[in-house]
Amino acid sequence: MDENNTQDRAPRKKLDRPVEFIIDADVIAAQGLNISETGISFETEEPITIVMRLKDRDKSEYRAELIWAQKNEAGAMSYGLRFLGSEPDYTES
Repeated sequence: MDENNTQDRAPRKKLDRPVEFIIDADVIAAQGLNISETGISFETEEPITIVMRLKDRDKSEYRAELIWAQKNEAGAMSYGLRFLGSEPDYTES
């Protein structure tokens, strides 16, 4: 993902709150693309769906689809998800 490409992106706001993710426990069919000693690449017909909760808020659950994943320099993972249906009120209080 090109972080410098802001075309067609909704405005971002800082969100400094814990988030819980619930991964659907269903079996998801995928097609393997390649494999090595260190990992595997595959594709699915549809994005992987995740349920999430913003903690310290109304505890409502929101469905989202995984759009991208990237490891940062410190080794932590960052994820980009797109809300499916209504999105949470993300204004800080």
